[in-house]
Amino acid sequence: MLCQSAQQFVPSTPSLLSPSKQTSMAYRTVYLVKNQFLALKGNRRIALLIIYLCLITWWPCYENIRKACVLMNYRVTPWVYPIFSSVYYRQLLAGSILLFADAPFLSGNSVDEILRCGKKAFFASRMVFIFACSFLYFIFTVLLSLIFCVPNLYFSFDWGKLIHLTSTDYMMANSAGVGFMAFARPIVQNLSPLQAMKICTVISLLEYLMVALLIFLISLLVGEKNKAYGGLIAFIVALSPEFLQAFGDPLWGKYFPASWMLLYSFNLSRDPGNPMITEHTAMIVLFLLVLILSFLCYVLFRRKDFLSIE
Repeated sequence: MLCQSAQQFVPSTPSLLSPSKQTSMAYRTVYLVKNQFLALKGNRRIALLIIYLCLITWWPCYENIRKACVLMNYRVTPWVYPIFSSVYYRQLLAGSILLFADAPFLSGNSVDEILRCGKKAFFASRMVFIFACSFLYFIFTVLLSLIFCVPNLYFSFDWGKLIHLTSTDYMMANSAGVGFMAFARPIVQNLSPLQAMKICTVISLLEYLMVALLIFLISLLVGEKNKAYGGLIAFIVALSPEFLQAFGDPLWGKYFPASWMLLYSFNLSRDPGNPMITEHTAMIVLFLLVLILSFLCYVLFRRKDFLSIE
């Protein structure tokens, strides 16, 4: 019976372009990743995500920076993103939840792909897809910061006068309509722009991977019919620092991984009296969380019966 039910999913005349279990693992993985990206074509959720990212970057942040440039008669350097991601990290995490809401990305032909390519290649393709989407998501948000700042942009390896002044003088930043820039003071004082971008890149990628793998894991646990729980739990995790700060010690939320996109919350000055963790400790913890979630996803994926997708 099992063989008969499996055979009905396999086409009688397989395509020459479709790999089989006899082809290499790398080829099968690349083939499945390509198919997954092709499946995004015409996806309404991706279109909605792009619109959402444009709105959350343009209106609350870069439009105000543009107005500040005109008011103060300064241009801005392309290093606004580490400050933006630190202030609007909740919105960026919410966007990543929308991006990975379909994890583990099962579709009508997933059973055929698993039977033809094997579970290992199928799982590997999903992991590669998640990493690639996390990287592309980060790059897209960085590019938006550059595009929206183009009319008032100039290149320098320094932070530039606008960021220096508005990050060190709250009254000036507030009067210029960019009060959020005052949060960047520890970043500007302790890091160079390139250092801030490097830390921001690693932390952001690990955060997005953590969100994607958490949704992946929950979806495997509850099944396809209840996969919305994955996004809901990921959303609760993303907002958990706010709950911890609201109902407990204000510092508690800073120790929770979901809040580690706030670069200014780290002990950047290496002050021994500062109770906050360093950015390197945060990277190690996030990396370990990603490894643990990946392992749990792999174990559940290997045990799951895909002959009948729920």
